Amino acid sequence: MNKKTAGIVVIALVAMCSVLVAQDDYEAWKQKQQETFRQYKSAQDKAFVEFLEKNWEPFEVLKGEKKDAKPKPVEPPVAEPELRTELPEENIVKEVVVPVFQEEEQIEKNSMIAIDKTAPQIEITFWGLPLTYNYVSDLAVELDPLDQKAVANFWYVISNSDYENLLKQAKESRDKMNLNDWGYCLLLNEIGKKISKEDKNLTRLFVWFMLTRTGFETKIGYN
Repeated sequence: MNKKTAGIVVIALVAMCSVLVAQDDYEAWKQKQQETFRQYKSAQDKAFVEFLEKNWEPFEVLKGEKKDAKPKPVEPPVAEPELRTELPEENIVKEVVVPVFQEEEQIEKNSMIAIDKTAPQIEITFWGLPLTYNYVSDLAVELDPLDQKAVANFWYVISNSDYENLLKQAKESRDKMNLNDWGYCLLLNEIGKKISKEDKNLTRLFVWFMLTRTGFETKIGYN
């Protein structure tokens, strides 16, 4: 081996070592960042749980509206009948063409979300579409009596579970089906009913949690 070849080999080895060191440094930095975020998230959840355990403010769900005190006419006014005008012939729709719904293609499109087949799964039917999700199995939270401590305990349990994957899948379904906010809420409600085995209070708490994690400003109460 001549000096030129030996020099190239040495340079290559040094470059490889530099890459490995840089990769190790990146992995260490990545783990540190993940741990920092986990601690921040845990601290935020802990603070919120403590907030939920405090005394809640009472509020009226249904407030009665006061009767209008203004004097009313003795005899109600009579509206004049509107004169009907005939539409031009060219403005009359004689035949409506209904687009054909490609059910199989729509089902395939809306089912293409990332599913971990090794994890527990649930299947729901939402607006006629079969959907499969990985789910949070640990939702067996005691809600009797239903009070602020029970709500706080629910938040603590589910926030420490692997809910992120389910939340990601629900968002993917929302985006693929072009759901508005109410449609997304209905989707979460169907998922919650399946997970909680039709328990109404657990379902409502699940929807509240998922909407909050999605970024909605939510409010919850109990009686």
